[in-house]
Amino acid sequence: MALKSPHKDWRIERVSAIDVKAVGLDQLLTNLWLRILLGNRPWTREGPAYRTVADLANLIEHQAAGFVGFHEGGIAEAWLRADLCKIPKRKPTEFTVARPVHELAARIRNPKESGDSNASLVIYEWLRHCAPPVLAALAEFIRVDAKAETLDLDSFALALMGQELPPDVVKKDSPDALPPPLSIGQALVFAEDVTRLLAYRPVMPRAGLVEHLRRLVGFHLGLSMLRMMRIVVQIERTGGASEHCTYCSGADVIEPMCKHRLNLIVDCGDDARSDMSRLAEDCWLENEDMLARYVRSHIVLRKLLEFGKDMMGIKADAQLEEIAALESTASPDRLDAYFVQRLGSLEEETGGDVTARREEYAALGRSSFRTYADLLAHYSGRRWVGYHRFLLDSLFGKNTGEGLLRQPLGGKRRRRAVLSAGILETLCTIAVVTRVDESFVTRPVMVSDLVRSLEQRYGLLITSPPASGADDPAVTRAFAMNAQRLKARLRETGMFVDLSDAFLAQTVRPRYLLLGDPS
Repeated sequence: MALKSPHKDWRIERVSAIDVKAVGLDQLLTNLWLRILLGNRPWTREGPAYRTVADLANLIEHQAAGFVGFHEGGIAEAWLRADLCKIPKRKPTEFTVARPVHELAARIRNPKESGDSNASLVIYEWLRHCAPPVLAALAEFIRVDAKAETLDLDSFALALMGQELPPDVVKKDSPDALPPPLSIGQALVFAEDVTRLLAYRPVMPRAGLVEHLRRLVGFHLGLSMLRMMRIVVQIERTGGASEHCTYCSGADVIEPMCKHRLNLIVDCGDDARSDMSRLAEDCWLENEDMLARYVRSHIVLRKLLEFGKDMMGIKADAQLEEIAALESTASPDRLDAYFVQRLGSLEEETGGDVTARREEYAALGRSSFRTYADLLAHYSGRRWVGYHRFLLDSLFGKNTGEGLLRQPLGGKRRRRAVLSAGILETLCTIAVVTRVDESFVTRPVMVSDLVRSLEQRYGLLITSPPASGADDPAVTRAFAMNAQRLKARLRETGMFVDLSDAFLAQTVRPRYLLLGDPS
């Protein structure tokens, strides 16, 4: 059933900054670079708008200086499609954004297809609140001068093209802003991961480093959403008595005592019928169940916020605890009268089915507010759950070689967390970096230490079963087999060579060497 405003209104400023639909990670990085360059102030594009691959090919062939011999044979368009631009499957003649390797590449984008649903705003605000120096380091990284800096071929081509386009200009001086993140720990871990990746700037090609950043932002946004759902549900169900995730506010790991720790079982194999895959599916089903509970809790908090704004002067950016407490602290008569009116409006718009269900809920002793929230969850909850699934699928790169989520194309079609070679390579690249004083060095890491790091920093369970299955021989056996599959997956990254049968003596070796401060 299609609801109308105000019944369909969803957004809560503290938890729903991202529009609930699929997010392209290339678009996310492109918009993040623009936010960093322009101080997070709204921007606009002046000059020509390129929307098709043919437009860009014409730019290479006839306008951009530095390109020689590209005017015949369709070479320019073939190169654009292969390495330089993101081409949507449903519109193969158009492009969305260029490969986001630097600020000049961010100018090359299709205005109608380059949106990122505000995901870049979330990342920017994480760093602004928790690690401003990382924003400065990213700003330095993305600024390039094609004439003065040695770039790889793809980055150089995009720089030449970007120089032909006018820069974006600020539309208004007031910057976009979000409240501090609900999970400070997740933001801190992300900031530390970005810092370690940026340490590779002198030795890693720019395109490779941006690819790692691309995977990392999707990975952390997905994990933060899973944790955010737990936080919101607990706040709503306790009436505002619980607190935000503050255990991890001073560390770059998710502390074991954190009550919102994920403990996500991750399969390292490709067999969807293995014991480990079934454990991973069951674990992901718990997150699916949490998603359904989150949608209901979100609706409750959104409607309480509307009541608070209309009747009590509550601000839109109020703390979630303050919003949740309104159900118990507000005058019962005012609360009841407000939502009786809302129920009447809903019945007028939708007809007799709502009236019958309202009577059923009232017979169960539900208040007018809870009856109203239950009706909204009944008629719109499944749709919001589906939208959030699409969002999580895009952030975790479902069924790609660089993501954390897989779903078979046939059979039961159950999702499960799978550590692909791409995201594993990124996490290993981060894990082998160690901070020494004010510089960074790379050192080999034992496989056992890598597994422990993945568990502590991100809540991924790979070789250690959860407490509920620690005494089950079948679960223990499945996790032991998963440890062997992890080593096979590590070999795919090229950072692991098995030189010993002893698990503790096997190490992941850095692909690029950082020697720290030579002085």
